[in-house]
Amino acid sequence: MPHYAVSADGVRFIARFEGFLDRPVPLQDGRFLVGHGAASAAARSVGPEDALDALRADLDALMRAMNAALPDGLGQAQIDALASFGHSIGWDAFAGSEVLRRVQSGDHAAAAMAMLAWRKSSVLGDSAVVEPLVRRRIAEQALYLSDAPAGAAPSLWLQPEIDPSCAVLGAPVASAPAFLPNSDDAEEPLLLTVLADDAPRARAGRGDWAAIAVVAALSCAALAMAGAFFMSDAAAAADTPAGAALAVLGLAGLAVAAWHAQQPR
Repeated sequence: MPHYAVSADGVRFIARFEGFLDRPVPLQDGRFLVGHGAASAAARSVGPEDALDALRADLDALMRAMNAALPDGLGQAQIDALASFGHSIGWDAFAGSEVLRRVQSGDHAAAAMAMLAWRKSSVLGDSAVVEPLVRRRIAEQALYLSDAPAGAAPSLWLQPEIDPSCAVLGAPVASAPAFLPNSDDAEEPLLLTVLADDAPRARAGRGDWAAIAVVAALSCAALAMAGAFFMSDAAAAADTPAGAALAVLGLAGLAVAAWHAQQPR
């Protein structure tokens, strides 16, 4: 089992992204947030050195767990990046993450790419992509890959193409109040920048789209059956109301599916 440890530069890297609170902020579970993202049972203020000591203790505990899961041969920058990522999302999430699986298989580029999946958080009850997490994930990616083997990529030989799955990161920017106050003024909340679509909430998820597709398919089937009623020479006069009803049902279903697809979630 390797014996990795976070470097002094790594501790400073993580502290910068955790921020610093010299006064405690109450959490919903009864504890207090203070220092560099530390949880305290007591409402007490801390200084910069005490905050760094508490962060080092948290990172030491994290590394004892990570050492049992990480392979040999990783560089110090990779360890610092993984410690930052693991400290951010928590050990349980890290242990089951695609990032760890890719690290274990030696696919370093894929491990770095998988970090960016963890860029969302709950903002005012909605899950949203937030700028501080995007910045942290990108910094962790760059740090991790700085120690990984790299090959050349001549632009004329490997001409880049757009990856549509990453287009969400180019969405408009909106701001929403966070619950974390400034240490200078406990009454004034920080503004948390949210990367959003043109609506402040994400649009339909995978399950929603499946339901919309089913409604649309059934609506199209109803329209097809209505067309068969009206176009058949053998259609009886009694079939006309049934065909009309199917046509109305099909059009209404398509309208509902189209409207539902445009609603924010």
